[in-house]
Amino acid sequence: MFRLMFSVFLAFSTPLFAEESEHTISVTGVGTVTATPDIAEVNLGVTHDARTANEALFRTSEAMREVLEILVKEGVLETDIQTRDLSLFPSFENRTPGRPPTVIGYRAQNTVAIKIRNIDNLGEILDGVSHAGSNLIQSIQFGLDDSESLMNEARKAAILNARERAELYAQSAGIAVGQVISISESGGFSPSPRTMARAQMEAMSMDVPVAQGELALRATVHVVYLIE
Repeated sequence: MFRLMFSVFLAFSTPLFAEESEHTISVTGVGTVTATPDIAEVNLGVTHDARTANEALFRTSEAMREVLEILVKEGVLETDIQTRDLSLFPSFENRTPGRPPTVIGYRAQNTVAIKIRNIDNLGEILDGVSHAGSNLIQSIQFGLDDSESLMNEARKAAILNARERAELYAQSAGIAVGQVISISESGGFSPSPRTMARAQMEAMSMDVPVAQGELALRATVHVVYLIE
């Protein structure tokens, strides 16, 4: 479900073609559509510290395998799961000036990007992967699976709004709005993902609460009409 909201800005009338002495009215119309997100993109992973590189990689890989099994079990498509990062870093003891650093262990990290299409199950999925061994969530981004069709609705609303405003000002000035000279679009707005702060996840005994809110798509058009 979505609803339309309109706003408009009026630019003063200026001649479009000075050599032809044609007078015009220029109007900016804005159409906005709001919608509830229907997909979520999550970057999550597993990180472990160990004394040896092999142990750190082994513990991380074992936990990630369980996480992937849970994701598939919860209905996430395999094509919607992509490895983003697999890294291994040495850990150093407190460095003393004049002395070379000493490696005291290693940290392995494996992160994946997943797309969750059944957004109602997002909290349950996050709870499941946390119990499976995921202890890292980098971001949760809410979006729309078909944003283009909603953007087209916003564009139609912007054109309609521009025409209504042009006629309002023309009537007040005792003139009439003629044919369209030009239409241009600017300031198109796509939904901005909502990102959670980076967080370490501990095993939880309850579902993870997630509020998806709403996303807004806005189209802005500049329309120039002849004055009759």
